[in-house]
Amino acid sequence: MQPVVVGVVVSLMLDVLPGPASSGARLLEMLAGFVVVCVGVAGYLVADLGAGPTEVAALAWDPPVPFRWSYSLVQVVGASVGWLLGASVGVGTLLVVVLIGPAVAWLLPLLAPPPDRRSEVAQPGM
Repeated sequence: MQPVVVGVVVSLMLDVLPGPASSGARLLEMLAGFVVVCVGVAGYLVADLGAGPTEVAALAWDPPVPFRWSYSLVQVVGASVGWLLGASVGVGTLLVVVLIGPAVAWLLPLLAPPPDRRSEVAQPGM
């Protein structure tokens, strides 16, 4: 469901929102988007809300491949398939797909509840 919802929302928003005019604005938008995506992915993983298909594919390889690398590898494969199907892949795409695994892995312990609160988060109301 996640890829469908994201795809529809992005397609609709591309028609409505103006694109950034300058290269600097494009860079800032990419960096802001990268941070939002990384915090979002790490947030729903630590909240145990269910991993999306990309995260499940990466988690299936962990171990032996650490999540930080398996997640980036899955992203690289996805970007490569997109490119083979005609999508554009630029420097920003390559940087994001390579850096997203380490960034999400770095955020996971920062967003996780403290050890003494994990049982409360896992079982609300108890």
